[in-house]
Amino acid sequence: MSTQIGRPRIAVVGGGRIGSTHARNLAELGADVTVVEPDPARAAALSAELRCRVVSDAAELPGADGAVVCTPTDTHAAVVAGLLPHGVPVLLEKPCTAQPEASARLGALAEEAGVPLRIGFQRRFSPEYAALRQEYRARPGQFGFAVFTSLDGAPPPQGYQVAGGSLAFDLQIHDIDLILWLFGSAVVEVSASSGGAGAATDLLVTTLTLACGTVCSVVSKRASPGGCHAHAELIGSRAVLDTRPLTAPGPHPDFRSRFAAAYRAEAAAFLAFVEGGPDELPHWRDAVAAEKICARIDEALSPAGACAGASIG
Repeated sequence: MSTQIGRPRIAVVGGGRIGSTHARNLAELGADVTVVEPDPARAAALSAELRCRVVSDAAELPGADGAVVCTPTDTHAAVVAGLLPHGVPVLLEKPCTAQPEASARLGALAEEAGVPLRIGFQRRFSPEYAALRQEYRARPGQFGFAVFTSLDGAPPPQGYQVAGGSLAFDLQIHDIDLILWLFGSAVVEVSASSGGAGAATDLLVTTLTLACGTVCSVVSKRASPGGCHAHAELIGSRAVLDTRPLTAPGPHPDFRSRFAAAYRAEAAAFLAFVEGGPDELPHWRDAVAAEKICARIDEALSPAGACAGASIG
């Protein structure tokens, strides 16, 4: 498990569902991976499965060329701040934080330290969404309505911390980022309704009106009996673009299976960036933009927003 010459050294902070996924992909792509995982049982399992170095604290990290942060959202700011002295690129799982203002401060702190802070919006690396963006860019203005659907295959494991206690920040943020990335247009109005309250919310339906005139319906559900499904449709007067024919058939038990290829492509892009290649990863400013919309969704769902018709302009 010693570092081999020529292999990029990547620290993965957090060995849970997403951390183990990143660690596995990075190791398979040739990186020398060290995982930071304080839980002894989980650390032992990761070490045995991946045959990689596992340490209990980030202070024990050897030299690194890049870092991937996969800890609970409320720890992101502290973990990233602790990594800044290493001076290496950081890939941070979404959301950056559950407060757009705090995310902007963290991004500014990283820039001041000269550290590239990139965000894990892996769906941008899923080929069907990339194809959808390319098709839309070839025919801008032709699609007045869009539907983005995300059905998770199962509830998160016991003890999982929902980002900000909000389904918008925790799950729907993926589709929000896709919408901003695909259309390149500001959101001028937000309305939302949910199937519960706070962290117990299992269903969230959001309508976004964009400055370009397109109306987007975003449907997110945590526990879907049919497995994990994620797809998008653009509906116009002359054509309908649908990602489903481009998606590998399911069923997929959860998001890791559904987006396995995207996670691997994201890891490859990060390794290339660490080694001086192109910067193709979402920027921390992209996270702030998506988080601002998520905050507006939560505001629309609040009692004050509900009294105002659950619409935030």
